[in-house]
Amino acid sequence: MSALLAMSEVRVQQGTLEEARNYLEQVLSAAPGQVSPRLRYADLSMRLGDLDEAETVLDQMASANPGNLRAQLLLAELALYRGDTTEARDRIEELAPAAEENPLLAQELENLNNRLDMAERDPSEIAAEFRESYEANPEDLNALRNLVTALRQAGETSEAEELLEMTAEDHAEDPELWILLGQFRAAEGDSENLRRASTAFTRALMLEPENLGAITDMIEVQSRLGNLGEAASLCERYLEQRPDSPQMHFRRASLLAAQGQNTQRALESVEAALALRDAAEYRALRGFLRVNTGDYEGATEDLEAVAAQAGATTAQLDVALAQAYLGIGDVDQAREFVSQAEAKSDEGQPVDQALLNQIMEQIAEEESAV
Repeated sequence: MSALLAMSEVRVQQGTLEEARNYLEQVLSAAPGQVSPRLRYADLSMRLGDLDEAETVLDQMASANPGNLRAQLLLAELALYRGDTTEARDRIEELAPAAEENPLLAQELENLNNRLDMAERDPSEIAAEFRESYEANPEDLNALRNLVTALRQAGETSEAEELLEMTAEDHAEDPELWILLGQFRAAEGDSENLRRASTAFTRALMLEPENLGAITDMIEVQSRLGNLGEAASLCERYLEQRPDSPQMHFRRASLLAAQGQNTQRALESVEAALALRDAAEYRALRGFLRVNTGDYEGATEDLEAVAAQAGATTAQLDVALAQAYLGIGDVDQAREFVSQAEAKSDEGQPVDQALLNQIMEQIAEEESAV
C-alpha cells in the first residue's frame, strides 16, 4: 500500500493527476478506512474537476467525523471551486474558532480568504491594481509575479507571457526571472510549454548552476516530459548540495526504478533515503527492488513490515510477497499470497497477470518436484 501511495505522489509531482488518483483508488479499495488517502483522493478529484466525486467523499468524512478539520477545509475550497463564495465564507467562519489555536489552519484559512476576495472581484480590476504596483517598482519580483498571476486570471495569458519574456530578456543576468518564466510556462501543462519551460530553467541554471529551486523545477518538468534519466541526473545534482534530503534520494530512486534498467542504482538511492528517515514508502520501494535483485529475504522483511503497518495489502503487494516467499522456498506462503492477489484482481484491482501466471507455474513446478 505504501508503494502505491508513493507512486501516487510521484504522479502528482509529474503532473499526471488522473494516474495519481488511480493509485489512490487501489489503496482505498484495499483499506477504505484510511483517512489521509481519502482526503488526498478528494483533493485530486477536485483539482481534476470531478467536483461531485470530491463532494461525496468529503461529505461522508465530515459526517463520520465532524472534527476532521482537513475535510471541512476542503469542503470550503470545494465551494470556491463551484463558485459558491457564500458557502465558502460560511464554512471558513465555522472553522475560524479552531484556527485560533492552530497556526497552520489559520494560514490556510487566510490563503482561502484571499482567494475568495480575488474570486469576488473583477479580474481586470485586480490586474489594473497590480499593474500600477509593478509600474511603480518594476524591479520588485513579487510585484511582477502578482501582475502575471492577475493577467492570467483575467484571461490575458499572452500578455502575461510577453511581459515575462521581455523582462527576462531585459534583465538577462537575473536567474530568478528565468525561473519565473519557466514556472509560468510549466503551469500551462502541455508538452510544448513544458519544453519551453525547460529552456527557461536552463537559462537560469547557466547563470546560477547551484540554484536548488531551478533544479527542483527542472526535475519536475523533465519527469512530466518523460525524460526520466535526465530527471534522475538532476536529482544527483541537487544531492551534491543537499545530501541530507531523504525525499530527493527517494525521488531519484523512483525515477531510476521507473526506467527498469537501473535497479542497483535505484536500490542504492533508496538505501540512502532510509538511512536518513525510515518512511514506509521508502521501505516499500526497497522491498520491490529487492525482489528484482533476488534478495528475497530482505524483500520479505521489507514488504511484510509495510503490510503490517498498513493493516492490509493490495494485489500488487501480494504478488511481490508471493515472489519473495517463493524465492526463499516457502511455497505455502507464496501460494497464499497468489490466492489473495487473484481474489483482489477479481474485485477489480490491477495486477500483472503474466507475472502472476509465471509465479503460479513456478509453484506448480516446486510442488511436483516434492
